[in-house]
Amino acid sequence: MARKAGVRRNRRIRNAGNDAVHSFSMPPSIAAGARRCPCRGRRRSGEARRRRVPAMRPARHRAPRFCATSPTRLLHPPARARLAVMDDPEVLRQAVCHAYSEAAEHPEGDHPFPVGRAFALSLGYPAEWLDQLPADAVDAFTGVSNVSVLADIPEGATVLDVGCGAGLDSLIAARRTGPRGRVIGLDFSESMLRRAEAAARQAGVNHVEFRRADAEAMPVETGSVDVALCNGIFNLNPWREAIFRELARVVRPGGRVFAAELILREPLPAPATANRENWFA
Repeated sequence: MARKAGVRRNRRIRNAGNDAVHSFSMPPSIAAGARRCPCRGRRRSGEARRRRVPAMRPARHRAPRFCATSPTRLLHPPARARLAVMDDPEVLRQAVCHAYSEAAEHPEGDHPFPVGRAFALSLGYPAEWLDQLPADAVDAFTGVSNVSVLADIPEGATVLDVGCGAGLDSLIAARRTGPRGRVIGLDFSESMLRRAEAAARQAGVNHVEFRRADAEAMPVETGSVDVALCNGIFNLNPWREAIFRELARVVRPGGRVFAAELILREPLPAPATANRENWFA
């Protein structure tokens, strides 16, 4: 019996000793490239802006599959409460960019989020993998999960790393695709991109390229990506719907998106929502 659209389907799988992997798909209207934005539907007065991610319905062409790895499962926040920092999204973007640029320039400093090799090890990146990668990529790592380790990346694939930071996941993906593959890393921080480019040169990898871009406007050809990686970018961007639309555009039919994100388990106290800095802390 076919499942109704709007119902999320989860599967429990074992992967390299890790916990559950939950899979879900984009809304068919978005995956099909519909021109109408899904967030423009009519709402009753006072109704919260909330959208559940439905399961993929059987179709002639498979839409990109979105996968989130435990323990940081990819979900929209349970309620789209308007935090004080959302009053000016562009100012928020600049604040986040500044914070992550500081992490790139001074990874050993004091930051509102974990940075570096010890944190990567705690998330499950194998020590022997990190030992083989340049310090420029490892020391400024700021992800939330070991996405590139768990992702199914076939040899020769074209991989897109959205929010690549200092390039740790991009370089791991490049090793997994082999020289016949291609890896594109996107980030909005020039400081992070300088580290990523330096790391790629040190690693002797010539099938990786890095581009400065915003996640909601990716400079990538439509349907050109086999696998996309998103390691902790959604909570940093107020325009999440646009990111999903862009992922659905650039990933080929039947391609896959592996993503990880932090989720809010309980309401935040008022002081935590009073300033921009706490948005990414």
